[in-house]
Amino acid sequence: MTSPGVHLREITDDNRDAVRAVRVRRHQRQFVASVSKSLKEAAKTPEANPWYRAVYRGDEPVGFVMLSWNPPAGLTRGDTSSGACSSTSGTSGAESAGRC
Repeated sequence: MTSPGVHLREITDDNRDAVRAVRVRRHQRQFVASVSKSLKEAAKTPEANPWYRAVYRGDEPVGFVMLSWNPPAGLTRGDTSSGACSSTSGTSGAESAGRC
């Protein structure tokens, strides 16, 4: 049996709602922001040059990853309050440490 591959996709108007529906697991909430909050922060801080993608397993969004090529001054490791670094895994089994 072949399992569907895990891959990244750009977030577009066509998949934005499905990606926003991916929820942070309870034990990761202290490390990462929600997808919606991360996308809002990315829009609010374009000078951070954010890069983000949806993580898919087959055709199902199972996670989210976001990083910054130019994080704001004072950002510390694992700080997602600025939206400069975030990772979210969904409830379908995809795991992420959620640290930057």
